[in-house]
Amino acid sequence: MDLSVMLFPFHGELLSGQTTPGDIVRALEAGGAAGVEAMTSFRDSHPEHWEALMAAISAAGLQHACLDVPANFVWTSEGQRQEVLDDVRRGLDFAASVQCPLVLLPGSGPAPGMSNEEARQRYGEGLGEAAALCAEYGIIPTIENFGVTPRFSCRSDHVLEIVQATGRDDVRLTWDNGNFVLADEDPLHAWEAFAPLTAHVHIKDFALDASGQAGLKSPAGRSFVGCNIGAGEARVVDSLRAVKHSAYRGWISLEISIGPSLEAVRQGLEFIQTAYAEA
Repeated sequence: MDLSVMLFPFHGELLSGQTTPGDIVRALEAGGAAGVEAMTSFRDSHPEHWEALMAAISAAGLQHACLDVPANFVWTSEGQRQEVLDDVRRGLDFAASVQCPLVLLPGSGPAPGMSNEEARQRYGEGLGEAAALCAEYGIIPTIENFGVTPRFSCRSDHVLEIVQATGRDDVRLTWDNGNFVLADEDPLHAWEAFAPLTAHVHIKDFALDASGQAGLKSPAGRSFVGCNIGAGEARVVDSLRAVKHSAYRGWISLEISIGPSLEAVRQGLEFIQTAYAEA
């Protein structure tokens, strides 16, 4: 198993001084991670912190398993289209410079007044343009089941609808076990649908919020909060078993959803490795 860690949960603690790039790298190495999944929006918003973090990663010899390049492909003007594609190209330039094999392109959503059905068609068309750029670099483009928009692009059939709308055969999927519960879908059902196109895997977990007040809500009205890996509703152990006993041989990327981040990463890496070994 090739194990990486998503870096965006560390951003707040880096900015506040609660942790340092060196602390993060040491925690990843101690926990058995060989790679990272960085997000280019941190480079754009805080370039000095980004440079320090990338330098520490490079010095430690950690690989870039995936690069997250936020992009909204549901554009409504030529200016927006060009801005998005320029951002994607800048992300691809960085990915190529660190020999990162694939990118995740999250962040699309319907424009005001636009139906989900129309927006998914436009999403696919825009994603197809980005995929053509990725092909120039030899980098694999992926999208995930995006939990922030559970009615739009989180359920497996909706995500596959978007991929089909690209009109291309080189777009792949990042399968995120935890996000499926935000769409009221069983992750294992979604694995059956996603597996043939999956090029990257996220493992996270969410717990039900008994108060019903949490901001993460599924279409069925269930509320969720972050939790330790394996303590929630996202069927982490079963998900890892399904991945292990499939043809998938790519990276598994840990995504934590609680803090303190260093402790959550330690727990998550240990849990994933144990569960995978026993699967």
